[in-house]
Amino acid sequence: MIVGSGPDEEMKSLMQDNPPFLLICGTSHVGKSTLAASIGSTLGWPVFSTDKMARHPGRPWENTKPHVLEFYTRLSDQTIYTLLRHHHQNMRAGIDHFIKHQLRDGQSFILEGSALRPETLGRRAANTVCLVADPDFLRQRIKARSKYDEHTPELREAIDKFINRSLQDNAAHHAEAVAHNIPCIDVTRPNSINAYQTSFISANR
Repeated sequence: MIVGSGPDEEMKSLMQDNPPFLLICGTSHVGKSTLAASIGSTLGWPVFSTDKMARHPGRPWENTKPHVLEFYTRLSDQTIYTLLRHHHQNMRAGIDHFIKHQLRDGQSFILEGSALRPETLGRRAANTVCLVADPDFLRQRIKARSKYDEHTPELREAIDKFINRSLQDNAAHHAEAVAHNIPCIDVTRPNSINAYQTSFISANR
């Protein structure tokens, strides 16, 4: 497992002296962008995604180029997940730079993405929420959104690998968030999401 450390002294100072912000972490398809967009539109905060900061083979049904299919069908589940974690680790400096830039500007914001790893967020727990899901729920959601049954056997194999990666990442996010005292919301229970959103908006109007 790739382990990181908490924020540096400059980051701690910036977090103490600036307006509130929100970091939303969790694996693919747990609803990070939906929650971010809803809170952002209500509070008038700009919303950003780590997905826009760097490229990595993502949803194979959205990018059926040969090298993407080969990535998923030729590599083992563990190798695929290890490469994802290395990708996220390589993004850490850029993510920290982005957060510091936003905080220096003194404007509230929301940043969401699976590259926000709980073990590297450290004492930013007060500004962070982790979305998690029941494995069966997550598997069925990805199959539905990818229109799994409509694809060729090769593409379904790639989607299966993507699902396995997402399930492993979901478990890792959950375990790491619990270990670092970052609150988790089970998106399998819609009332939990609604309650968090209502509470956060009320506290930051």
